[in-house]
Amino acid sequence: MVYLNFLPNEWLLGDDKGSMRGLFALDKSRKMGIGGA
Repeated sequence: MVYLNFLPNEWLLGDDKGSMRGLFALDKSRKMGIGGA
């Protein structure tokens, strides 16, 4: 299980650089769980 809430400089909806989506895809491919608040 990996805790992931936000990444620096990418927490506004209008300023999405895709980093979190990339981490979600990587974690999914490795069958890891992700949690956050």
